[in-house]
Amino acid sequence: MRPLQLQLQGFTAFHDRITVEFGERRLFAITGPTGAGKSSLLDGMIWALFGRVPRVSNRIGELISHGALQARVHFEFEAHGHQYRVARVRPLKGQTTARLERLLPGGDALPLADSVNEVNTHVETILGIDYDTFVKTIILPQGEFSAFLSGDPKDKKTVLSRLLGLDVYRAMMQAANNRAGGAKSAADALQQQHEQLDYRSADALTALESQLRDAEARQRQLAARQAALQQLDTVSSLYLTRAKDAAAAVAAHEQACARATAADAAVTHARSTLEAASVAVERTAEQLASLGYDRHAHQQARERLASAERLEAARAQLQLAERSLVAARATETVAAAQRARAEALRDSAEAALATAIRDLTVSASVAAACASRLEAEASTATSDSAEAGRKSHEAELRAKQLQHLAEAAHALRRDVEAADAEAQRATAAAATAEAAAQQAAAAEATATEELTRREQALDAARIADAAAAILATLSVGDPCPVCGEPLTDLREHAAPDLDAAARAVDVARKAHTRAREAAGHAGNEAAAAHARAEEARRSLTAAVARQAAHEDQLTAAAATRTGVDRAAKRAAAVAAAERERAAEHETRAAALAEDARTLRALLARLPHDIEIDAGAAPSEAGIEEIASALGSAIESHATAASGAADARATLVAAEAALSNATAEVSTALALHQHQAAAVEEAAQVLTAAGEAAATADTLREAVTALDRMAEQDAALRAALDEHERARAAASAVVVERDGAREAATRAAAEAETVAAVARETASAACVAFEAEWRRQLPPNLSPDAAAVADLIQAANRKATDLAAEAGRAAATLEAARGEVARATRLLKEAATFRRTSEVAAGLGLELQANRFVAFIQREAMQVLAADAGDRMLQLSRDRYRLEADGDEFVVVDRLNGDERRSVRTLSGGETFLASLALALALSERLPELSGHGGALALDSLFLDEGFGSLDAESLDIAIQGLELLATGSRMIGVISHVPEVAERLADRIEVVKVGGTSTIRDGR
Repeated sequence: MRPLQLQLQGFTAFHDRITVEFGERRLFAITGPTGAGKSSLLDGMIWALFGRVPRVSNRIGELISHGALQARVHFEFEAHGHQYRVARVRPLKGQTTARLERLLPGGDALPLADSVNEVNTHVETILGIDYDTFVKTIILPQGEFSAFLSGDPKDKKTVLSRLLGLDVYRAMMQAANNRAGGAKSAADALQQQHEQLDYRSADALTALESQLRDAEARQRQLAARQAALQQLDTVSSLYLTRAKDAAAAVAAHEQACARATAADAAVTHARSTLEAASVAVERTAEQLASLGYDRHAHQQARERLASAERLEAARAQLQLAERSLVAARATETVAAAQRARAEALRDSAEAALATAIRDLTVSASVAAACASRLEAEASTATSDSAEAGRKSHEAELRAKQLQHLAEAAHALRRDVEAADAEAQRATAAAATAEAAAQQAAAAEATATEELTRREQALDAARIADAAAAILATLSVGDPCPVCGEPLTDLREHAAPDLDAAARAVDVARKAHTRAREAAGHAGNEAAAAHARAEEARRSLTAAVARQAAHEDQLTAAAATRTGVDRAAKRAAAVAAAERERAAEHETRAAALAEDARTLRALLARLPHDIEIDAGAAPSEAGIEEIASALGSAIESHATAASGAADARATLVAAEAALSNATAEVSTALALHQHQAAAVEEAAQVLTAAGEAAATADTLREAVTALDRMAEQDAALRAALDEHERARAAASAVVVERDGAREAATRAAAEAETVAAVARETASAACVAFEAEWRRQLPPNLSPDAAAVADLIQAANRKATDLAAEAGRAAATLEAARGEVARATRLLKEAATFRRTSEVAAGLGLELQANRFVAFIQREAMQVLAADAGDRMLQLSRDRYRLEADGDEFVVVDRLNGDERRSVRTLSGGETFLASLALALALSERLPELSGHGGALALDSLFLDEGFGSLDAESLDIAIQGLELLATGSRMIGVISHVPEVAERLADRIEVVKVGGTSTIRDGR
């Protein structure tokens, strides 16, 4: 990882935004006073990458500048040949947001992740190390390595365990011991569960199986008993049914006897009613005879009263008839005079009307002839216009059809050309994509083979390295680290280059990932290209089919693809000419039709009695003149006809008045004669009756008295009729009741016979039931049909109980079988847990600090000493080399004959160089030693302080050593507040305080 640019805002001392450009820096210093914010630059980079900072862990809110609303960081870096940009924002209130992008050539950015977790995962993948490894390798903790270099062995082991993360093995030992104890506890618990089971062996099942068989046998016996009871229930049901039928027959006989007794009582009551009705008839007849009403005399009195009333009315009507006769004769005389005047007026009007009819007939005949001629000419012009319109319409349709076909032909030609070009392009693209997919697949297969080969080589190298490392610490007779047996033979194994093998695997894995991604992308592109090519071919086929169908339409329209435009234009010209001709004929037809309508409108006003001369010749005069003459004739005729009609109406009215007057005279005379005859007739009727002197009032009184007698007579006769009907009804009831009594007597006898038969049938059924009872049940039980149901219910309850008992026995047996199976399983699981406990206890024993951890610490000391010795040679210009001597570091002075002495004899500057060499060795070897894979190539290092205690000579040696390390592409940043460091390093980043915030000054 190599930093490129860092932006901070609202982060610790940097309230305002600052930007640090790392660019092509090699060896540079980050200087400034204490508390200015030098280390905050490293904190910002670490937070941008991993979302946490060593000094506050995840409590990033504590790093927000005082007064700021949020902390913001943008960090651009380079890793494995690619450039990336990561950004994080932490507001005062709310959650942190993060975004990771890969920077592309040209200034574009490819988003990779936009959530905190995704960014953290991607950063670890890109860098190849996690947070803990990063802060131990990129940011070197100098103070710890000085103590680690020259401290006592116990302190070295503590520091080494912390730097290498060996506490994980202590945790593993505790986990193994916990697992051993847990497995033992689980085995004991399973054993205890096994001891608590009631049924632990197959022998315990025998008694349960015997109980189940006994319950099933009793169930079968009870089933036979239930079948016998069912048969007895059938016989008892028949017996109960027969007994019920016999009881019903006896009840029916008793009811029939009761009905016969009721019938006797009804007959007696009916005879009493008949006698009462006869008495009422006789009494009413006597009352009617004593009244003495004479209906004939009553009628005659009514007739005499009517004759008297008619005489009075006839005399009054005769007086009125005399007055009407005088008035009618006077009206007749006046009507005769008016009739004479009306006849003279009629003769004059009739003569004028005859003259008007002759004139109107001549004018109408001439106008009708002209109208016929105009209508014929208009019809001809209309036909000509319609024909021209039809030809114009046909031409327009053909022009439109040809124009549409022409446009379609051009469009289809363009579609076919475009579809053909697209199909060719898509086919070529598909072929290219297919070839690329095949190449990518082949490259993926090659990368897979290479990765497999490299991983196998790495595994073999690790095994060989582990074997060599272990053998280097062992001697013949030492216990084997694996089995504990004494070693009898040790063969030398050359230590392989694990770093090279791990780097090769890493390179192969990345190449395989890129090849797999490329193959997948190429396969997708090829599939998409083939799909596009197939779609383009289908489009081309469809376009060609549409063009072929269009050719058929052109053929049907008698046109060709090249001549359809000219044919469309010709058809349009013909249509325009025919439209003009049709318009001309239509205009002429409209004018002729208008003239004809004018004449026909006048002719429509002719009276129905005017006869037109069909042979009249059309006039040569103008239409207006003909119409004017006809209109004048119509008006004259109308005036004459109106006068004649008025005269005739006047004459008719006069004749009607005279006729009415004569009729009124005749009517009045006839009425007078009729009324005189009526008076005479009424007088004769009264004279003949001998009551000519009687008045109508006297007769009215006599008739009223007779009316009252008639009403009494009618009432008595109605009562007599009612009593007669009651007597007849009572007589009929007596007859009916006699018949019902006889029927009830017969029914009682029949019911007695049915009851006797039913009693005999019930007796036989009882005998059969008692026999079946004694056959099916014990002799100590008396036969009882009602008890059969109780016996069946008791048997059913017992069957239910037996079924439940059998079910419980079966369930108990099944549960026992399950417990036996569970007991077997518990024993097996307990044995498994005991084996696990033994294995875990053995692992915990091996992971004790004086065994496996001590072995790793010794191996780490050797690896670090070898790597740090090479670096010390470089830093000390080939004078000193570090080596490990047990738990101590010694220095080999090559200028003094490879003298070996303690590192405590080094000067201050030499001690700093040795500590730096040891720190660099650990930073590069840490991923391998802590189990994170092969060695890590460090593109950048940051040294935080560590120079304050150096004298001028030691500082000079340290700076020279750093200048040697900064060769090539490695970047080294030194964080220090010592002015001499800043003076010795020309490339500086100065952190200065300005008011309440800090800012950056570039010292290059």
